[in-house]
Amino acid sequence: MQRKCFYSRCGIPLFEASTSFKQSMRQQTSRTVRASWTSHDGWQILRFAYDDVSDRPRMCEQMLQQFMGCWLGGSRSSNGSIDDIIEAEILRHALRLDRPLRPRDVMELLQLSKKVTYQVLHRMTIKKKLLPAGEGVHKIRGYNVNR
Repeated sequence: MQRKCFYSRCGIPLFEASTSFKQSMRQQTSRTVRASWTSHDGWQILRFAYDDVSDRPRMCEQMLQQFMGCWLGGSRSSNGSIDDIIEAEILRHALRLDRPLRPRDVMELLQLSKKVTYQVLHRMTIKKKLLPAGEGVHKIRGYNVNR
């Protein structure tokens, strides 16, 4: 079995496994246990048969692109507002971080003023795209992505 582990550009942990059709029951059990542990750790698992990778690589590439499109916000039409683009960039940045997103992170990333940053984060919290990281409700110092 060939295995590749990598992080996508938006910070999504992705585990890619290529397997042949000729596997023993022990190998299948081991693979199932490994898949369970990696999914519990927040990884997304895409399965490809080795034969598909070697015989139909374009199909595998399309599956990866479709998977990434779901995480990266899908299509970008000209009807999308600047607010939608800003929110998408904030979500991408928040997914890359190993900690809660801070308002300062957004200010530095997008070069926004403090007032505009808090307005955007408040709007995203109301839309349930972001959740407060702590227990406070009056002063929110960090945000997590609502998955």
